[in-house]
Amino acid sequence: ALRRMTPDPLGGRSDVEPVLSGACCLGPHPAPSATQPAPHLRRAIPTADPALPVLLLAFLACNAGHSVYLDGPADPVPRLLLDRIADALPPERYSAVALDHYDATAEVYPSDWGHYAGAVISGSIASATDPDPWIARLKAVIRADLQDRPTLGICFGHQVYAAALGGAVRANPLGPTVNTAALVPTVAGTEVLGSGCSLLCSHSDIV
Repeated sequence: ALRRMTPDPLGGRSDVEPVLSGACCLGPHPAPSATQPAPHLRRAIPTADPALPVLLLAFLACNAGHSVYLDGPADPVPRLLLDRIADALPPERYSAVALDHYDATAEVYPSDWGHYAGAVISGSIASATDPDPWIARLKAVIRADLQDRPTLGICFGHQVYAAALGGAVRANPLGPTVNTAALVPTVAGTEVLGSGCSLLCSHSDIV
């Protein structure tokens, strides 16, 4: 049976394929460090040559089992990321983008990081300064496996990445904030983001 990461991960589309790791045309994937294989989500780039490489990323879920937004533990972020990354990838270089989903809160990680072009660390209801064992393990993984690998940290993800590498993370003295922030990309970033955009932000900690 296929394991679904959202109530409807296909969203009615035929170019998004939820399958178990190692069970699709991408070939064998590294087994996670627990007994269950990592759920695998793939999005094809319609205009690309199918013979081109697939961009394979590890998605480290830091909110697993703690969803307060949906009915159950389903997490919409991997599919949203998949869509955005696929839209940004140059079709002359990649045929698809794929995410292997690992539950960092259960300390499940790839057994071989060499299979991945990069990683994504998700947001969390936890704080990067919390003493939870899974957060300590995540920081160790960042230091050992991710600091020299392309990595996107989202909210908690960038905070725990900074903390793992010696940055200062603390509670915002102004308290939790919910606001908008202008994103002004670098010259290289304009290729993906254009001239910039406005982002919705919600944070309790600051770096």
